[in-house]
This record gives sequence, C-alpha cells and structure tokens, in this order.
Amino acid sequence: MRSCYLLVVLAFYSTVGCVCQKNIVGAEINASSSGISKIEGFLMEPTFTLVSSSSEISVYLIENSLIEGSTDEYSNKLVFQKKLEKEIASKFVKDVLSDTSYEWSLYKDQQPSFSPIKQIILKNSSGQLNLMYDPKDHLLGFINLEGQQIVPVTKKFHQILINL
Repeated sequence: MRSCYLLVVLAFYSTVGCVCQKNIVGAEINASSSGISKIEGFLMEPTFTLVSSSSEISVYLIENSLIEGSTDEYSNKLVFQKKLEKEIASKFVKDVLSDTSYEWSLYKDQQPSFSPIKQIILKNSSGQLNLMYDPKDHLLGFINLEGQQIVPVTKKFHQILINL
C-alpha cells in the first residue's frame, strides 16, 4: 500500500506542468548587482526559504519496476538510499542555493526532456520540496505543489548530485 502511495505521489509530481516564475522577491543570499541571487529569484521566496531552512534531507533512486501482473508495463519506484547527515546536508543546501551551481546561460523556459533517476526530498517544519535530477541532460527539477521548475547544473554540481 505504501509503495502504491509513493507511486501516486511520484506520478502526480511527474505530470505537474512547468511553472516558470520570474518575479524576484525575498531576502538576500549571494549578493549580486541587483541585491538578490539568481537562484533566489528563480525559486521565489517560499521555495527558497524552505530550501534554506531544511531540517531533513533524504535521497532516493527512481527505478523502473514491472507492474505486478503485467508483462510490459512499468512504473517508477522510489528506493531509499540514505538520509544526509547534518554536516553533509548543510553543505548540500549551500550548493543548491549557490548561483555558481547552475548553467544560467543554458536555461530555457521549456526543457526538451526530463528523465530523472534521483529524487532528493528536503523537509522543514512547514513542508517539503522534491528535487529530481536527470544526470543525462544535467537538469535539476524543483518540484512542489505549485509546479515544477527545471534548471541546468554545472559539471561540478553534477558530480555532487551523482555522489549523494
């Protein structure tokens, strides 16, 4: 039953359309000429705050799993890998919130494809955010109930995401 629930939640998040938010609000982190970081403007204040105040980070692999009773129908299955220790989680949050982790020049409103194989769940007292990573295309998706935002990552951040 639990795996069924996870599949439904994952399917919901996978089908949510891209909500590209461009307004710039919120507090300052890596100061830029406008007084706000690109990632902060990209994520918007509630999502940015959730990431910066994360108290728990869990890592899952997304695997294709044969649906029971079928011969050629598959669904995505989350396989728990680990919960990040406090020090590693803190460094990861810092990397997520750094403008230098992303290839802003390659950003497009609509990405041609997105096939994540890793899901990272960030939680705090007020909610959670799912990060989904596609290592083939170096795309990181920020997914919550408001929608999905996808941004290309640098090679350095790619290595961090792969090694989680």
